[in-house]
Amino acid sequence: MTFDALTMHAVRDQLETSLLSGLVEKVVPLADLEVGLRIHSRHRDFNLLISADPQAARVHLVEGTLRRLSDEVTPFHLLLRKYVRDGRIVAISQPALERVMRLDVEKRQDDGSITRSSLIIEIMGRHSNVILVGVDGQILDAIKRVPPSLSRLRPVLPHLLYSPPPPTDKLNPMSPILGRQLAAAARQSAPSSPLWRLLQEAVAGLGPLSAREVAYRALGDAAAQLSAIRSWEPVVERLQELLQPLESREWSPSVVLEGETVLHYAPFPITQFPGSRVERVESISLAVERAYADRLRLRPGEALRGPLRASIEARLERVRRREESLRNALARGEKAEELKLKGQAILASMSRIQPGDAELMWEGQRISLDPRLSPSDNAQRYFRDYAKARDAVREVPALLESARLEREYLEQMLTMAELADGEVELRALARELAEASQEGSGGVASGEGARPKREQKARRDSRKKVEQPAGTFKRLTSSEGHTILVGGSARGNERVTFDLASGNDLWFHARGVPGAHVILKVGSNTPSERALLEAARVAALHSQARGSGKVLVDYTPQRYVKKVKGGPHGLVTYSNERTVRVDATAEPGSADGE
Repeated sequence: MTFDALTMHAVRDQLETSLLSGLVEKVVPLADLEVGLRIHSRHRDFNLLISADPQAARVHLVEGTLRRLSDEVTPFHLLLRKYVRDGRIVAISQPALERVMRLDVEKRQDDGSITRSSLIIEIMGRHSNVILVGVDGQILDAIKRVPPSLSRLRPVLPHLLYSPPPPTDKLNPMSPILGRQLAAAARQSAPSSPLWRLLQEAVAGLGPLSAREVAYRALGDAAAQLSAIRSWEPVVERLQELLQPLESREWSPSVVLEGETVLHYAPFPITQFPGSRVERVESISLAVERAYADRLRLRPGEALRGPLRASIEARLERVRRREESLRNALARGEKAEELKLKGQAILASMSRIQPGDAELMWEGQRISLDPRLSPSDNAQRYFRDYAKARDAVREVPALLESARLEREYLEQMLTMAELADGEVELRALARELAEASQEGSGGVASGEGARPKREQKARRDSRKKVEQPAGTFKRLTSSEGHTILVGGSARGNERVTFDLASGNDLWFHARGVPGAHVILKVGSNTPSERALLEAARVAALHSQARGSGKVLVDYTPQRYVKKVKGGPHGLVTYSNERTVRVDATAEPGSADGE
């Protein structure tokens, strides 16, 4: 399920009708990346849920009471109390067809002055965020801080000027020449490509479900290929018909049900699932709330996610600082010979150096001197620096590699913490992280890569005496009946790859980002393209790239996957891979890829 720009528009219209001029009575910390506001408006109380969770980013009203699930009060929550609580909502806006909403709040302070701030809600998959901005455009804080090390183009930190997400370079769906533009875009695609994918990639505001809805209304087949199009006029007409509520603000939300479980929701009547049970609902917020009802029932586990994330992120920050320090030491080490030559130059020029000299000119090079030291002591100072730099060249690369492996391990665990389904998985991750901390993150955090081999062996032997966590994993079944195994932690990744898979089974992993190891059990059979794409999509959805649109996924037979020697749990190298591109935002059940 995707919270797309159309859904955001429908929610914005509902909030404007319900909350404008309302008084924010309470700020409720719900989870690590979720916050709630209780707002009194139009003689009743409304509860607004705002989530930047990469798995379930959304904003909507909820029927029930928002209950605090975490005792942790962050600086972000404190600033919400200062600038938003007891303030009035004076404007609710959204850039056209963008997944960004802005709540402007005015609050009278104790000294009688009125402050104005903006709560900016960005619903963009793993890049989702909730940002509090002052009247001068400066960021006061964010529910998820983004340092330059994670985003050089758009860091999100206190005191920086807020810059909106870059606008998407997509077609205006209301353009009078949209048909010609779509025809031109289609000529750049393969005739076998699905129409819905072209619409989603080319037209602003469409998510996978709404793009499929247009294809179904225009051609009678949500998966229709571009080769089936005889005229673009029906496609444009159905598209603009779907978007008409942007002007009328008369939305007709609906949900698709299987039993009592919501499979899909949308701000328009869903017609693309003939034979399925479709219900109209009173409001878009109610549709979204029903869609995430199971997740809300699992909320007690959410109280564990925040502290676990904070612990991993704190360790990650320490490792990144250590990496930076080691890189600096290595850079200094590369100048070792220069230091040695400077010391030798001083010894060769002792007769020329006068007491109090601060520099020596040698063969056109300026060599700094400490005027308090004798020429001999100055030379020895350079020789000591040379020895340190020389040793750095020998020792730092192993330490730097050790730090890199620990960082990758922690990034893997952070992604698993974000993807964990509930309390059981989160507690298992916390136990595994504690075990790894005691043993040095699989032997790397404590610098095992630089230890003597005899000592490394003794440490490994001692670990064998301690029962290790087995590692969590999930077992799924593909549409063709294949078993798909999904690692749920670092040790879970190892378990599915090296304990539960055989040599011919296929191993999948999203390229270049932390995520789960995924195994497609095939035995001696040759899997179909559909099975490959389904397993690849599972890998994309269980990675840091979840919600990012098109994701590259590598796959290879399990026999070509090897553990990183001496490295932390879950880190591997692989070869003989092939790569597919899959849609990590596609609706459940699709196996589209390329």
